[in-house]
Amino acid sequence: MDEVINVLKEIGAELQSNPEYGQVILAPIEVLGVDSFADSAVIIKARIGTVASKQWWVGREFNRLMKNKFDQLDIEIPFPHQTIYFGVDKKDNAPSAHVSVQS
Repeated sequence: MDEVINVLKEIGAELQSNPEYGQVILAPIEVLGVDSFADSAVIIKARIGTVASKQWWVGREFNRLMKNKFDQLDIEIPFPHQTIYFGVDKKDNAPSAHVSVQS
């Protein structure tokens, strides 16, 4: 947890030192800490103050930098996992499963 918070602060500082983004960031990133827990997620709340109407632009760049940094440091972003157990017959054989993904 502490590693992630430190990484978020580093990314915020990097973004603020960027000439393009830094001119619209009003203050250093403020990491408020662990806000809540959800299914397959730990929510860490942070904020970056920007000039009016630039928050989405800065936020998208922050998210891009964060994903790249997490990948580089092998910090996993959790996602739901599901294990399906079909059981076994009397001879301890498990039935085959045919799976297809539809969206």
